[in-house]
Amino acid sequence: MKAEDTQSEVSHSQRSGEPNCVVVPLVSLANIAIECWHLKRWAFESGHDRDRIVARQTSRELNSLLDGLGFEIRDLLGQPYDPGLAVDVVDGGDSAGGSARIAETIVPIILWRGRVVKAGQVVISREGVEGW
Repeated sequence: MKAEDTQSEVSHSQRSGEPNCVVVPLVSLANIAIECWHLKRWAFESGHDRDRIVARQTSRELNSLLDGLGFEIRDLLGQPYDPGLAVDVVDGGDSAGGSARIAETIVPIILWRGRVVKAGQVVISREGVEGW
């Protein structure tokens, strides 16, 4: 885009009263980040090459946009579980001893500029329990 094209768009925007930016709540962008994560997972599980290619490309574009805005999508699959993590345990959270690992991520943790915007949801598996 040429400099005069940009200036033309700015001038038109100022004359027409159209905003050159929008305000979007962080939680809405966090929800977009979650859907982007779902898309990426689906892309890897899809059996159709064309679907996989389009989904991966879309996921990369959305991730790039979100990264540029300061968002981070954190999937803790396979990591040791710690009660201090910003996650809600939806299954396997009984207090019966043993160390635990995150066996499934239902929703990843969404951070914005290092701050938790949306807690994750996980399933944990305890050592010595089937599926560990």
